[in-house]
Amino acid sequence: MLNFNDERYTWLYGEQDFSTAKAAKKNLLLVYFGIMSAVLTAAVLLFAFRNSIGARGWIRFINIVLTAGLFCFTLFFFSIKFRLTNKYARLLRGMSTGLIETDTGIFLRYEDGVTFKDGVDFRTFLSVEKVVKRNDFPERRIYVEAALAAPDFSIYDELEYLTHAGILIAYRVLKKGETIPF
Repeated sequence: MLNFNDERYTWLYGEQDFSTAKAAKKNLLLVYFGIMSAVLTAAVLLFAFRNSIGARGWIRFINIVLTAGLFCFTLFFFSIKFRLTNKYARLLRGMSTGLIETDTGIFLRYEDGVTFKDGVDFRTFLSVEKVVKRNDFPERRIYVEAALAAPDFSIYDELEYLTHAGILIAYRVLKKGETIPF
């Protein structure tokens, strides 16, 4: 479990982020079901009273338009807005319940462009980590959410960071770097 009160680290996420993402997902579902209920109720009422109104052709046309509008809205809503909100909420839920790794590495640089991972946009930075049982220093990609401000690291800073599935959750600078330490 994450301890957001640990002041040694600079946290990119907070407890409020997790509850906000869950609430946004719930609110989107409530809005969708509210709109769907209103449109379906209007369509059923129009169909039920078509004989008393006396304009069956117009009622059928209005029902077709309402149904097509509801279908298009559902397709748009679930393919874009809800899907992205759901993936972000799932990512944050994974961070709060999943495996958190603590590693130490040397910051090299930010890569150009944005990487799409697990339905969320990320910026990537390269870090060099010492492997315990070998003598080499492999590069590792650490992901920082693109919507967040990128941490201001200098080249060759020695960092300790908390990650979940390669996504940066918190960090601290152990030593400012001027030259490569190995």
